[in-house]
Amino acid sequence: MPVMAEERAAKKGSSLDLIAHPIAGVEPQWLQSESDRLRRLARQVGRLSLALALGLVMLLLLIGLLAGSAESWAAYVVDAVQKVPWAFFVCAGLAVGFRLAKGSTIGAVLAGALAAPAASLMSHGMAEAAHALMFDAGELGGPPPYIVALVRGCEYALLVLAIGWLARRSWSGVRDHALLGLIIGLVFGAVVFGVSNWQSPPKITTAVLVAGIINEVLFPVGCALILYRVRELAVPGHQHPLPASAA
Repeated sequence: MPVMAEERAAKKGSSLDLIAHPIAGVEPQWLQSESDRLRRLARQVGRLSLALALGLVMLLLLIGLLAGSAESWAAYVVDAVQKVPWAFFVCAGLAVGFRLAKGSTIGAVLAGALAAPAASLMSHGMAEAAHALMFDAGELGGPPPYIVALVRGCEYALLVLAIGWLARRSWSGVRDHALLGLIIGLVFGAVVFGVSNWQSPPKITTAVLVAGIINEVLFPVGCALILYRVRELAVPGHQHPLPASAA
């Protein structure tokens, strides 16, 4: 009996040593599972956010062509350069933040409050660089990027807070997430429009209104739907899809 007890203790000790000091190149199983989950989450969000960003650019181009007010192709390239990194980093930041927060509301909200301003400033810098390459002179224009980043931080902190609440409701589905994104997009879209034009209010034309709706309203809707789509990977403890009736 003492021999068997010693053998069990030795095996237990070796197991603990393996967890604390894994063999080079071999991660513990729990770490493999979590890291694999994060990689899958980033890949899914990356594909969906790329489709969202390019879809919005193509929609703006299509509407411009139909209305006869399309800008030069270079302007749409600059728009795409700004939208693609913005979409990826903000949506991925929210999704990964959900996962790493492990159910903590404060942690998820903090992730949104940090990811959105960082993504906003990064995408603005890339758009400025693309604009300088595409056009001979002039700046990208618009409100101060730090003010926009502050508004984005508030917007997506609120979005992630509301989505975290929805994720714990068995009845929540696609329509609920889309409606949430629509409401937040309308509210903060109005704030961004006011910040952008408070010194010299522009003439409100159909083109300006449509572009504002696409950029400021449809994107939060799309981001909310992306988070709904990857909820099984992003929300800890949410292992099964919601009932079909809820969607």
